[in-house]
Amino acid sequence: MGHNTIFEGQFLLNKPLDEETYKLLFNLSDTRRLSRNIEVISKQENISVSEALTKYGEEGEFYFSNEPNHVLVGGILKRVKDETVLERNRPPKSQPSLWCCWAPIENRTAIAWNGQDKFYNSLEWIEYIIERILKPRSYVLNGEIECFGEGLNDNWRINIKNNKVYKFD
Repeated sequence: MGHNTIFEGQFLLNKPLDEETYKLLFNLSDTRRLSRNIEVISKQENISVSEALTKYGEEGEFYFSNEPNHVLVGGILKRVKDETVLERNRPPKSQPSLWCCWAPIENRTAIAWNGQDKFYNSLEWIEYIIERILKPRSYVLNGEIECFGEGLNDNWRINIKNNKVYKFD
């Protein structure tokens, strides 16, 4: 089952996203966030563990696999074993959940809900994005998003002013 919430509005950036940051945010919103083994990744890429940590973060928080996770074998869809995955149902320690549904908009000037259902930890995810991705790259986020849950009194707002996140019931 689960709980759906609709998010209306967007958070504006102080400047358009550069290519690297745009791709990072897009990939965060487009992939299931799985905890990964940095040592295995470093061996696969033939780089040191410290280089892999710098590139992909703790437990692979910035790692995105281009490999398919399922293949068709004899008409049956089978999961491909990914040696980098530590645990399929746990995100990297620094990320609040398995799915991030905040994504950059196409013109790179704002971040908004990507429309996926069952988006949990929305507040924690936007705080994560600000602290781990935007602030270190000198981006500043401002704006307000209205949040409409399924319950009668399940409405709130997320307001961001100069990278400070506030929730209003």
